[in-house]
Amino acid sequence: MFIIEPKTLKKCGNPTITAKVNKITGNPDDWFSTKHLMDLNLKRINFDFFVNWETLELDRDIWFKRTVDVDISSLSYEEVLEALIKSESNGYFLDILKFCHKYKLRANFVIFNDANWSEVKKVIYMSVDSYNVTDDGFWMSFEKIETSKLRDIIAKKTGKRFKMSKELFYGTSLLECYLSKTDTPYPGDVDTIILDENYNVISVLEFKKHNMDTPIGQQQLYNYYPSKDKLKYDRLCMLTSYLQSKLITIYYTTDQRNESKVELNFTHDSKLGSYSSEILFTPSNINNTEDIINYISSVLAL
Repeated sequence: MFIIEPKTLKKCGNPTITAKVNKITGNPDDWFSTKHLMDLNLKRINFDFFVNWETLELDRDIWFKRTVDVDISSLSYEEVLEALIKSESNGYFLDILKFCHKYKLRANFVIFNDANWSEVKKVIYMSVDSYNVTDDGFWMSFEKIETSKLRDIIAKKTGKRFKMSKELFYGTSLLECYLSKTDTPYPGDVDTIILDENYNVISVLEFKKHNMDTPIGQQQLYNYYPSKDKLKYDRLCMLTSYLQSKLITIYYTTDQRNESKVELNFTHDSKLGSYSSEILFTPSNINNTEDIINYISSVLAL
């Protein structure tokens, strides 16, 4: 049994089709990987999170979605926990617990076989009492719930049921694609949060792909806010404010230009806006560790 984090964007109607990527240079997920950050004594974390739109408050439960390659019906708590811990390389599972403990968040794992979705199909829902993580261990709840109950949880945490203006075209899982057609869409994510070795948040990062041939320098927050990405950035600001950090957007090309624009958009004591920015060449090759480390350092220096 293998448990993995789904990362590849696939077309909802035809998951054999994946989103365009530059296989030579890679993308921010490749550059800001655990492997490269370790060289700078840094860590990373990413997750899905909720904002209650009725109270305008950040929900303390954060979700980590994982897929499994077997039918979940006969899986036990012990089997799933063992596979989950093994799947999170470089001590990532422990990093999750320590991060949540530090910031008073609760880690929830949504684990599923990503096929044939319906209201009665079940997912594994595991929650860690992150407030009480000690050197002696931790305790996780474990239950198998139908998709309909998962939708009820989503509705409660978002404060209401609502339909997206349009269904997802691409998603990292068929579950997200399925829920985008309902009044309880799957919660949005934060692309990456950079942590120091003591789990203090250094920066919240948002990645924006630039597929057009227009200059990368023309990319800025106001191209997307408050128009089509208003909810996304409002959510990210609430999260960044809670973590008392800063929000940086990385706009990056997918062609041979190898360019990016890095823009500071928010600090926990400011308003959302386009503040300082810098044009940076992105790593020319996904295997060039030195270029990647230098790029990470330049981004975080903004």
